[in-house]
Amino acid sequence: MGAASPPYREGLGGLRPPKNNNIFILVLCGAAAWMTEANTVELLAFSGRLYGVFYVYASSRSAGRLEGSKVMRSRIVSVVLAMVTTIALAACAVGTMATQGTDSPLGGTGWSLKSLNGAPPAPGTQVTLNFDVDAFYGTDGCNRYRGPYEVNGERISFKDPIASTMMACPEPIMQQAAAYIEALKQAASFKIADQQLTLLDSNGAVLAIFAEQNRALSGTTWTVTSYNNGKQAVVGVLDGTTLTAIFGDDGQLSGSAGCNNYMTSYEVSDQSLRIGQIASTRKLCAEPAGVMEQEARFLEALATVTTYTIEGERLELRTSDGALAVTAVRGAPAAGTASGRDSG
Repeated sequence: MGAASPPYREGLGGLRPPKNNNIFILVLCGAAAWMTEANTVELLAFSGRLYGVFYVYASSRSAGRLEGSKVMRSRIVSVVLAMVTTIALAACAVGTMATQGTDSPLGGTGWSLKSLNGAPPAPGTQVTLNFDVDAFYGTDGCNRYRGPYEVNGERISFKDPIASTMMACPEPIMQQAAAYIEALKQAASFKIADQQLTLLDSNGAVLAIFAEQNRALSGTTWTVTSYNNGKQAVVGVLDGTTLTAIFGDDGQLSGSAGCNNYMTSYEVSDQSLRIGQIASTRKLCAEPAGVMEQEARFLEALATVTTYTIEGERLELRTSDGALAVTAVRGAPAAGTASGRDSG
């Protein structure tokens, strides 16, 4: 007569894993998602209490069938399973927080400073705050900055390190920039209402108020300030010349290339920008020196553009690898284009 089947499976210290263990872990995962307001310690405590019930149950079932060292091994395995479950719970909690970050109402938005500690920005300065899914960036009125942030409901935390460029500006501007970065670090919550973003400290006092930026590209006119010359350098526009970019509501892009006028089509999807084949008039301009070379390099740079960013009154056009292709400021130029003559 063959040997009877053992009442447990070998390979786990003599303990038969409960058939519902996977369901148990899923229940804990669901609990983590539900307890979005709980901190990590509370979640781990919850895991320990709930798994204690399982431990008593498993031990009582095993003790009646296992003796001596097998009982001890079964309890060790229960502890190991509890640790695995705790790890699974923590993973679920992290996944929940990541989802909250992705669904943040701030992601993809841009703002311009209206008030800092109750006072307007210094004249002639532009302070901006923009949000990606997990990073914020902008200009403090003197330098550009970038850093990580976290959002949970209406709570916000701007995290260190906050990196920035190191330009020197007049002392009042530097003082404003320092106060602005300090306000970001003190921010504990935010409100969005009437196209305004308000940052508040832990006591509910207002730190800064921002106006929402218009980040739409269609229907805008820009004056170019610099372009990539194809020699791994971004250079300014020649004196006496004007480069423009006019993004029509009809999907047509046109403007001045410094001597000739150009025209093409464009398509926008989120922050992606596709520019069609560029055509231009056929004039030759003798002055200023280098104007035709500038025109050729500018149109070449324009053809490489795949993304755009509007930050306040500034437009940046970049290539697929993130290289800067063109920068511009909002508005039509005050001066005309360079004079020239037909190529005949």
